[in-house]
Amino acid sequence: MLSRAGLRRNPSSVKRDNHERWLLTYSDLITLLLAFFVIMYGISSADVKKFSRLAESMRKAFNVDVLQGMPEVSLMEDSTAMSSVDMGGEGIASAEARDLSVLYGELSDFFQQEGFADKVEIGVRPDGIAISISGNMLFASGRAELRPDSIQLLHALGRGLSRLTNLIRVEGHTDDVPPAGTEFPTNWELSGARSVAVVRELAEEEGIDPRRLSAVAYSQYRPVAPNDSARSRAKNRRTEVLVLYPAPTPTPPRPAGVPDR
Repeated sequence: MLSRAGLRRNPSSVKRDNHERWLLTYSDLITLLLAFFVIMYGISSADVKKFSRLAESMRKAFNVDVLQGMPEVSLMEDSTAMSSVDMGGEGIASAEARDLSVLYGELSDFFQQEGFADKVEIGVRPDGIAISISGNMLFASGRAELRPDSIQLLHALGRGLSRLTNLIRVEGHTDDVPPAGTEFPTNWELSGARSVAVVRELAEEEGIDPRRLSAVAYSQYRPVAPNDSARSRAKNRRTEVLVLYPAPTPTPPRPAGVPDR
């Protein structure tokens, strides 16, 4: 029969309390903080191309038709960790990028308030913010004279652009149907005459500084939809008013003999 003393446990086999378990919680906390700061850094230095792909995916998911077929470029995001945004090989200062982000929002809100949200489409491109207007809104078929009922739209557009200082390029586009029976031999002349008509309206009637304006003819060669149906051709007949991104400020040359910091 075992004695009471024999029933006692061996002191060496008794499980002692672990007074260092707090180190596990502490290490978990440090790991979570590290992950948090990595995520915050990733957000602060957002990749514009990735953001563009995200925006395009959301556009398709919600069936929002915003300048279909245009190159994928992001909306400018505020980024304190970025000194410039790469747009087509040129750098745009982050402060200017923030201004352009504000500009995009202002133009979108402006056309919404003016009641033209269903008549114009606003999107972003490598060279600027594009305002696309259906050709049928501005011109009759094969003509380059502005429709009388388009003046109200251009008047609203002029009010929005007059508050800016950016250069503005008006681009004329057509479908692939030759303008037979008109005064224009080819779609080159037709698209050029239409872009010039919009430029003249903005300069002479809306008070936009002519030095900010230019007109470009693209004819049928930059379609946003296949020219295989009447509906698709209607999308290609358009005028695009492009608010150009500011040119990057050139870095002054470093004097000879001055080392890099």
